[in-house]
Amino acid sequence: MDGRPLGEYEEIQRRLADTLAETFAVESVARAALLNEDQDLGRNTAFEQNVAKNIASVVAGRVADRTLSLLAAEGYETAASKKRRGAPALPVEQAVRDVRNMRISGGVDFLIDYWLAGRNILSYYYPEPDEPQAPAAPDASLLDADLTDRNRAHLAAVAEETHRFGLTCRELARRHPDRSALAARQRVLVLLSRISAELFTMAVVLARASGMTRTAAPAAEDGQHLADLYCEAARHRVAGHLRQLRDAASDEEGADYAGQSTGWLSAAGPHPLSEDLL
Repeated sequence: MDGRPLGEYEEIQRRLADTLAETFAVESVARAALLNEDQDLGRNTAFEQNVAKNIASVVAGRVADRTLSLLAAEGYETAASKKRRGAPALPVEQAVRDVRNMRISGGVDFLIDYWLAGRNILSYYYPEPDEPQAPAAPDASLLDADLTDRNRAHLAAVAEETHRFGLTCRELARRHPDRSALAARQRVLVLLSRISAELFTMAVVLARASGMTRTAAPAAEDGQHLADLYCEAARHRVAGHLRQLRDAASDEEGADYAGQSTGWLSAAGPHPLSEDLL
């Protein structure tokens, strides 16, 4: 493009690096979810195994969509079409369809988020909320981790956000002593799951990077860089989820989602959206 290889452009580099980091993250989540089976640790990894489905499918969707955009028209072209004209028959558009199917098969992604929060996360806060323990200062895990300075800062942020997450859940449980009342606030539960999934993924990514360095594994330096890239983006997503959670959990009247959706579904009266377009 304009006499420069595409790989020299900043935005292309960022998109490729994000894809590498997210692939590293999904691998790390899969390893963590299977630790009990691999090493017979006697741990209950039901939460890790349940949350892995959404993490893998959502991240895979971002990777596939990003790849299709990078390849432009060639990404959208079918493998059969490429084969007929003698080009490498990479089925990128099929990958987009397949990974999108992963988000609905075995449970729609937002419904799994809702179930995870209702059945797993909130179980620690009913019938009586647990009292989250104050994090140690300094946390021993931060001192022992074989991480770069940037990744050590990410780990400290994960520890802080995890503690804050517990306080948030406790406060929600206290405000809703009737568990069914909190369960009715579905958006709140979905956001709780998404925050917990990001925190879990960052934790296992950093643990893997630390383990690679400690054991002098091949490409350990790459592991540190990939962990840094993933956590940098994940922390921005967590910040966005937290802002949404504050709005969703507020008792103040917010945007009229229910009124608009109910009015359109009931087809009562005129609507500004074109019937032809819909």
